[in-house]
Amino acid sequence: RKGDKLYITFPGTDNPLTDSAHKLFRVIFEYTLKQEAHKIFPVILKEEAEKHGFSYNSVRISSAHSRWGSCSSGNNINLNIYLLTLPEHLMRYVMLHELCHTEHMDHSKHFYARLDQVSGGKSDEYRKELKAYTIG
Repeated sequence: RKGDKLYITFPGTDNPLTDSAHKLFRVIFEYTLKQEAHKIFPVILKEEAEKHGFSYNSVRISSAHSRWGSCSSGNNINLNIYLLTLPEHLMRYVMLHELCHTEHMDHSKHFYARLDQVSGGKSDEYRKELKAYTIG
């Protein structure tokens, strides 16, 4: 890591176009993301929770390929390592979305009103922007 950039060195002996090199790169990439996520996500999630008055039980980091995050009925928050590939405002938006589920376990108008409140009135804008990104 140099400043706000994360560098991954790829072994120079493999042809990066081969399947085995591609698989190796993916393993290295996901491992690196997971290490960084474990350092960064708990800090940001705690910061956002304290800032907006949320409470949650735990945070889990995964590499699922289906969701950016989730919140269980026990207020355990799951965050995807691929959030690190998003612009920071969208990463924080996903975390705020999951924190809002600690108060509203659905996508009701009350949920979206709270999400809009904590996202500075930009929840619709951020939700649309997030759709341009894919996981993994």
